[in-house]
Amino acid sequence: MTITFFLVTLNHHQVCVADELYRLIGDGFKFVELSEKCEDKGDSTDYSTRDYLICDWLNISNHRLAMSLLLSSDICVFGGYESFKLFRIRAKKGLLSYVISERWLKKGLSNLMSPRLLPQFISYHLFLRNRPVYMLCASAFAARDFSRLYMYKGRCLKWGYFTKVSDQTISDKDRHSNNVTTIMWCARFINWKHPELPILLAKNLKERNIRFSIDMFGDGPEIKRCKKLCGELGVEDLVSFKGAQSNAVILNEMKRHDLFLITSDKNEGWGAVLNEAMASGCAVVASDEIGAAPYLIKDGFNGKVYRSDNVDSLTDTVVSLVNDTSMRHRLSYNAYQTISQEWSPKAAAYNFVHLSDLLLRGQETDIQSGPCSLADY
Repeated sequence: MTITFFLVTLNHHQVCVADELYRLIGDGFKFVELSEKCEDKGDSTDYSTRDYLICDWLNISNHRLAMSLLLSSDICVFGGYESFKLFRIRAKKGLLSYVISERWLKKGLSNLMSPRLLPQFISYHLFLRNRPVYMLCASAFAARDFSRLYMYKGRCLKWGYFTKVSDQTISDKDRHSNNVTTIMWCARFINWKHPELPILLAKNLKERNIRFSIDMFGDGPEIKRCKKLCGELGVEDLVSFKGAQSNAVILNEMKRHDLFLITSDKNEGWGAVLNEAMASGCAVVASDEIGAAPYLIKDGFNGKVYRSDNVDSLTDTVVSLVNDTSMRHRLSYNAYQTISQEWSPKAAAYNFVHLSDLLLRGQETDIQSGPCSLADY
């Protein structure tokens, strides 16, 4: 089998599953990088030495090789608007193709007027709807959006972003044992990440005489406002601002903390930090609107969800875990098992190759859960 990915860039969201696909099929796997520039989200790792990487933007020779793979590969996967024209060329010829996408309609049907989305919508209904094209949903809400647009009916599959999973996670005895619940938050300080929520939570926990501390990692335009809010609410001694740190530091901190908060609203397409926190054995408390939560979290089994942008719901959820250490430990253990067994890069790569083999032979998926299983509407 030959598989070629055509994505904007090879980054920390893609590289782990790409490495696993290369391990599975060797030189049959290629990753075509379409652009030199990408949004900086704290990942400074150099992936340019990967044997499977073809930088289309680098020279004409690479571009010609990429174009030959577009029509000769058994499977092609496309992601980002930059790959849309290539996807359309391949799909119109009836060649098996996938698209990776987060949800389209974060603001409702008005999003469809986007100059990036509207051409894809029109092309799908004019040329592609009866072609062998499948959607890899990198958001649990994507399938519902595509259903509203009458797109990819019965062809929406669970996908996501896949982060590195350690072979070992931290044990309960290695966490804090001084009756102070340690809580961690890590994100950019921007409005739709809602960095104010951990501070409002701190006020509520203090009023309930709960012993805790909150460490907030990251930087951004909202950080001054958040520090001011801490002073106004009298929780400066309970909330610490740790600044932007390397990924290695963040992963180590996840293993030290008892709880991890993810407070983004529906603008969080996926939220790979959830993968990392669960893989680190944290008990996670996540907003119910982030794209990863419905796929990764079974509420009360391997994590907890609360109503997005609702500090009372967040407080009640956190308090339930503070008061029940055994539940917290159980969630931590099950979180690690979920990521390491079902949502790891290795599992995603294996499922993808298995699914593609079935589709090439004219069969349907038999994967019941996890990556490449059918996505619910």
